[in-house]
Amino acid sequence: LCQLDEIERMQGLKLIRRACEMGASHLPRCFVVSLVGIAEFPDDPLSRVALEMLCEVCLRNPQLASECEALRIIIAACI
Repeated sequence: LCQLDEIERMQGLKLIRRACEMGASHLPRCFVVSLVGIAEFPDDPLSRVALEMLCEVCLRNPQLASECEALRIIIAACI
């Protein structure tokens, strides 16, 4: 069951990445909030992937990233 959860989470991240590549200006807010939720926990195996994707969102759509508190997570990861 745990392995299936990880596969499902990875597929979700792939979906978010594809949506970001197609146009970050139309990226749903719930996608960015999900990335923030994953990146908040450094022990999560997908944390670094989510953090990298948050950095991409910050570059492509800074307003959305700011609204979802992505910058807080990125700064916390740097410290």
